[in-house]
Formats: sequence, C-alpha cells, structure tokens
Amino acid sequence: MLEDLLWPALIVVGGGVSKKADKFLPLLHLRAPIVPASLRNTAGIVGAAVLAHEQGS
Repeated sequence: MLEDLLWPALIVVGGGVSKKADKFLPLLHLRAPIVPASLRNTAGIVGAAVLAHEQGS
C-alpha cells in the first residue's frame, strides 16, 4: 500500500471524492487522517491557475 511506503501525516483528497466526502471517506481505513480539500472539486483547477500565474511572473 502507498501509505506504507510514504508514511504521510495527512491525506487530502479533491475532485469527485471530495464532493461526496461524507459518503466515501468513512469507508477508508488508514493510519493517516484523510480530509477533503477545502476547495472541493475546484482544488485542482485553482492549483493549476496559481502555478501558471507563478510561472508567468
């Protein structure tokens, strides 16, 4: 399992899973806490826009 290899302190999920976090996240049994991204489904889009802005500056 990837968690065994990386030993994350926190796992943040985005996309469709984050939109239904209350349904899916309780089904996961991990050592690390798992939380939905605060921006939910738009987290990836916002992150890409921030990166593009930083690369253009």
